[in-house]
Amino acid sequence: MDTSGKKAYFKKSIFGGFNREDVIAYLAEQAREQTKQREALAHSLSKSTAEVRRLQEKNEKLTQSLSSTNEQLSSLAARLREVTAEKNAIEERFNRLQADLATATSELSEGGSTSIASAQVDELLQRIEALSAKNAELATNLSRLTRFKESVQGLLEQSGSPESDASADA
Repeated sequence: MDTSGKKAYFKKSIFGGFNREDVIAYLAEQAREQTKQREALAHSLSKSTAEVRRLQEKNEKLTQSLSSTNEQLSSLAARLREVTAEKNAIEERFNRLQADLATATSELSEGGSTSIASAQVDELLQRIEALSAKNAELATNLSRLTRFKESVQGLLEQSGSPESDASADA
């Protein structure tokens, strides 16, 4: 049977049947073509197998990297929540101290005890300065953590990770 799509024509022999040399040449040609095809397919399979192995290794590395990045993102998200809560508490305390300062200042202006009011004002001013410094430090940390979180989320989105949506909610 012809597998190459070509028709084989054999000379008829004088005594019936086909010319033996034509048949043998045809069969030899078919065997050579099949050997070439088999070798080409084996080479293609070998290349494809190597490519699959390479891609599997790359996938494994990316999966590990994604897992590590997600752990870092979760940790940073927790730290961001802590810093935000601490910043909010300090701002609330700062606002109370400002209110106390305003009260002490009004008492001082109304002619209350100047030495006690002055001491209270000084104490409140020191507390406000300390809280302002702590607030500035927390605001800087919060800003840094927010930028880092956004950059990690951007990387996760670029990688097409379905986990990036879950991490964004955290």
